[in-house]
Amino acid sequence: MQFNRFSKTFQLGIDHVDMNERMTLSAVMAAMQSASDPHATLLGLGKEQVALSGWFWVMARVRIEMLNYPLYGQNISIETWPGQREKVFFPRYFRLSDEAGNACANITALYLLINTATRRIVPAIKADIYPPALVIPDESFPAPGRLNNTAAGLPVLIRKPLYSDIDSNRHMSNVRYAQWICDLFSCDHLSRCPIGSLQINFISEAFENHSIALFCTQQDNGFTVTGLDEDGSSRVVFEALGQWLAPGIPG
Repeated sequence: MQFNRFSKTFQLGIDHVDMNERMTLSAVMAAMQSASDPHATLLGLGKEQVALSGWFWVMARVRIEMLNYPLYGQNISIETWPGQREKVFFPRYFRLSDEAGNACANITALYLLINTATRRIVPAIKADIYPPALVIPDESFPAPGRLNNTAAGLPVLIRKPLYSDIDSNRHMSNVRYAQWICDLFSCDHLSRCPIGSLQINFISEAFENHSIALFCTQQDNGFTVTGLDEDGSSRVVFEALGQWLAPGIPG
């Protein structure tokens, strides 16, 4: 099938980079969405198309491996393709490349179909929605597995999703999670030791004005972040695992 892969190219502008003119992880996630949305529509799997069955897409897990951070003004491309359906997951893979064709990032995202009325997961095996002519590429990257973070001690930060954090599904946008995680570290810290890999597992929905307590534990080569809903239930909203691009934590 001619649409089994999809790519788009764009130039990194001021909204895509940080104070060091490196592409931000939130911009990487936004680029993923800008490629996956039109590709899904080409395959007959877009937002409006699955809505006809009473479903909507959510990202359940994502793993971003940064090989080299692209910089402001560079032309980059993002390519995406679907993976084989699993029990509940629809995998999708992404590669971010510079204009010379060098890989900057390898990304795996696991998506779920959710029933709009019940908010329950639609099993991928029962939702036989891949086009019959779709050829699934053999190429894949490591899948993000379960995380078992521990939210110990006091939270380092408490935040509420507000207007600019909420997407069209009426919960917090995936892009914002990457921003919130990076905000737990100083500019100096991330300037000297950028994040090399980041996995985020989205456990439950984050809604407007629900306070989320952020717990962060750092190790020599990385960190974990756990977000708990402060509505009294201590519900886990998300878990994250990160590693630094260079070894060691900045002093």
